[in-house]
Amino acid sequence: MLGSLNFGISVGLPTPMTTVFHNWNKSDSALQWYNIITSLCAIFSPFILTFSLNYVGRRLAFMFLHIFAAGIYVLSLFMSKERFWIAIFSRALAGLDIGGFTSLCPTMLIEIAPTKLGGFFGNLHQIGCVVGITIMYVQGTYANWKTLFYTGIGFSALGACLIWICPETSPNRRKSESDSNTHREKDTLFQDCYLEKLVVGLTMMFIQQFCGINAILSNLSQSFEDAGVPLATGIASTISMGCQFLGVFICGFAVDYLRRMPLFCISALGCAIMLFLFSINTSYNLTNWVAIVIICFYLFFFGLALGPILWFIVPELFPDSVRSMAATMVVVVNQFCSFIVVFMFPWMKEGMGQSATCIFYGVISALGAIFGFFYIIEPSNTKMGGIDWNDDDLVDDLLDIKDPITKSINN
Repeated sequence: MLGSLNFGISVGLPTPMTTVFHNWNKSDSALQWYNIITSLCAIFSPFILTFSLNYVGRRLAFMFLHIFAAGIYVLSLFMSKERFWIAIFSRALAGLDIGGFTSLCPTMLIEIAPTKLGGFFGNLHQIGCVVGITIMYVQGTYANWKTLFYTGIGFSALGACLIWICPETSPNRRKSESDSNTHREKDTLFQDCYLEKLVVGLTMMFIQQFCGINAILSNLSQSFEDAGVPLATGIASTISMGCQFLGVFICGFAVDYLRRMPLFCISALGCAIMLFLFSINTSYNLTNWVAIVIICFYLFFFGLALGPILWFIVPELFPDSVRSMAATMVVVVNQFCSFIVVFMFPWMKEGMGQSATCIFYGVISALGAIFGFFYIIEPSNTKMGGIDWNDDDLVDDLLDIKDPITKSINN
């Protein structure tokens, strides 16, 4: 979960740093590149991670990602008004790190999850993301900008150390119980038996990004300023992220009982309705508080399923032998769509107007609910790979964790 939190820190940094860059008199184009270059670079790193996992375990890869993140935060401390290129370069490097975290963290959470609690454990990824973003918003409101990067360094060091008390989940580092090594080597993602699941996963990642979430988060401060919200933008942003956390929290306890498809449809329809209402608010200039209320409800519905479920529904549908590549493919599509959305948002807002832009995202969210109703695949009750836990009892599940942890330490 610390990897997910680190991902959230990287995603949350642009909002508080926007105020700093405005004080440095940086142009809108410079700020746009600061926002979008991260997603552009994140497209490539999952392939590097998947290749490296053929030779090293997940824990070692996880530790390296945290060390790399700490180095990025240290580099960011040296940026200034005259050395703004460091800010752009550090965000490009952060993209490489983000791509790795979003590919590895949900996969590891699914692999250590008890069979009947896959949704709860998978949801921890989004909780970590939201907590990291919220920390940046709160800290950015009250503290000097350099403290944001000190926080990132601290959490990176913590993640690099604590990963070694976790069990190794890499199939290359565990003995296979049901498949021979020869079968694993021949098994590839691009087979007919996996094709439908992969297409559904990639389409859902498209829907997640084109509901406008990253355009809204990357421009949250500006959106509140444009709407005339009578609160400091950092405080307003923190309140809105608290609503997303509430949605993610509810999802964690509900997803294994209500199932993935119903929650996803409710979430996507809720986001669509809020986007339509935000469009109306923009067109008719309703009261200032309406904007923040709508965004809060939008983030709540996003956190209810559209945000968290898609990160773990793909890894839990694939066996060990192809899970890393499946996670890589969905992350690549996710980050590519994120880049397109964030890059196009200022152009769409200027050319179409903010009201029409919200309608565009709202229509895609509504179509996403229809797609989810017909195509979301519920996982089977049989866990494919990962660590096998005792399913009879949650207490037994938790007690059994100590055995693989002890073995991993001894090894």
